[in-house]
Amino acid sequence: MIRATTPMRHLIVMGALAFVVAAGLGDVGNVHAQEARIALGTNGAIAYSAQDGIHVVDADGTNDHVIIAGSALQPSWSQDGTRLLAVEGGATFGLRIFTAEGRAIATIVTPPGWKGPPEVPTWAPDAGRVAFAANPDGTGLTSDIYVADLHTGAVTQLTHGFVDNEPSWSPDGSTIVFSRYDRPAARQDLWAVSPDGTGLRELYGSLPYEYRDSPAWSADGSQLVFTEFIGAGSRTAVASPSGSGYRVLAPATGANDREPSWSPDGATVVVRAYRDGLELIRSDGSWRGRLLTRDGLLGFPTWRRVTQALRLEGSGPPAGIPRKRPFSVEARITASGGADVSAATVIASLPPNVRLIRAEGARCAATGGNVQCVLGVIGGDETATVRLRLVAHAAVRGDIDRRSSPGAGASEFDAAHNPGWLAAEVSGRQEI
Repeated sequence: MIRATTPMRHLIVMGALAFVVAAGLGDVGNVHAQEARIALGTNGAIAYSAQDGIHVVDADGTNDHVIIAGSALQPSWSQDGTRLLAVEGGATFGLRIFTAEGRAIATIVTPPGWKGPPEVPTWAPDAGRVAFAANPDGTGLTSDIYVADLHTGAVTQLTHGFVDNEPSWSPDGSTIVFSRYDRPAARQDLWAVSPDGTGLRELYGSLPYEYRDSPAWSADGSQLVFTEFIGAGSRTAVASPSGSGYRVLAPATGANDREPSWSPDGATVVVRAYRDGLELIRSDGSWRGRLLTRDGLLGFPTWRRVTQALRLEGSGPPAGIPRKRPFSVEARITASGGADVSAATVIASLPPNVRLIRAEGARCAATGGNVQCVLGVIGGDETATVRLRLVAHAAVRGDIDRRSSPGAGASEFDAAHNPGWLAAEVSGRQEI
């Protein structure tokens, strides 16, 4: 638990879509505001490469515009949707990190002596590392997978001796999947490796067709989408990392699908198709349609996950809480970031012998020592308030600071000396 007087330092992840912010409601009248940015399972804008720079477009095909002009290409959204990683084109080899609005904030420079640029970067879930493919000698005969630590600057080579490309980092951080071209065997398949270079293995050697590339993970890590080459064309397919559940997604004659990317909600895949446009495919294969057509399209679409902020503020109890005299605690939860948060819940953990009299602003139920309040939907940039009316109906031995009142039978809690007596949590998730 985080005390009211301590800035928030922890973000606790509760499953794929629920995020929790914990804050103490303790010894002061106003709780310090607690805030954390959270990634919701909502489909945001799709970034892609074109000859005039990196564009973003909404998932309905509207609002297509340049977000990063110039030579940057091959964009990759961070898994929380707050950062964009791209290859620095032109004479300078490296990667650049941008805000979601397209402002450059950092550059990752390749090691001295490299003659080839990094390619097709991908973020680690913690956004502290990135993986990419590179051919340092510039010959193009081989390329390998590397990991760069953004905190230390260390670069680690994971693979050796083949044409390895297009890495994709799993949502749980345990695996990097990439395409490998084996020149002597004249075949290309998907391989996997741990971020420390161990556990190298081929994924789909037993599946039909011998040429696959452009792997991308689903947001829950259960599936990979990738490109299959068939004859003179290519198509989009899906399978689990083990190869089960293999299926082809709504192939279109002559489409030459490339570089698929999952939507955060898992319902749709975006691909570069027909060399001049982006198309959307339902992940169950039931529908396929054109998103946009653009001359000079370079591809590499990447789908942003909408990022939201939950902010918790509160009014705590007075310094001394009389026994059998009602008092109030209030929590205010704001969803700032434009997206609605569904299934928002506040949980108050009460000390022994403190009970709920009534609640306002939410449907609340007391279970054991907890009061759980369901707020339903908090609209984007709106605030919901929960007010709990409580009473301490008996002395709580061990939680009473006897210096606050004389005699063996203390009549008050002294929250100032017991700052952790009441905790509150707020969690929210985007409903899919």
